[in-house]
Amino acid sequence: MSWAIIKAEIKRPLQVVVFDQKLSPHWVACTGIICSITDKLPDDNKINGEISLSFNSKKIHPVHLEVTSYANPIGNHNKAHALDESLIPNTLLTGYYMDKTQDDYFYPYLLQIYLKCRKS
Repeated sequence: MSWAIIKAEIKRPLQVVVFDQKLSPHWVACTGIICSITDKLPDDNKINGEISLSFNSKKIHPVHLEVTSYANPIGNHNKAHALDESLIPNTLLTGYYMDKTQDDYFYPYLLQIYLKCRKS
């Protein structure tokens, strides 16, 4: 198993980040996802945004999740959300992340998406 890491800097409230990239052609399946928010003052369990991802050039859409911040971004509470998606080589991972912060105390943060993938 390998992990693909996709990063996005969130610099303003209600920002939308679009994903459109190829995954490694050596990966044959995606078996899990973890989303982590770092570089932000923690509000445990606060919903920060939502993520939506499609695999195989939009042929399958298995991920639409709320993303929360924690004081410890990767820990026991951030177990991988299980997936069982076959990947077609040289197709795109597409989707978006939308920040949902609507207060006057926004702080920039880094979103990291960890995709657990199986190689051929």
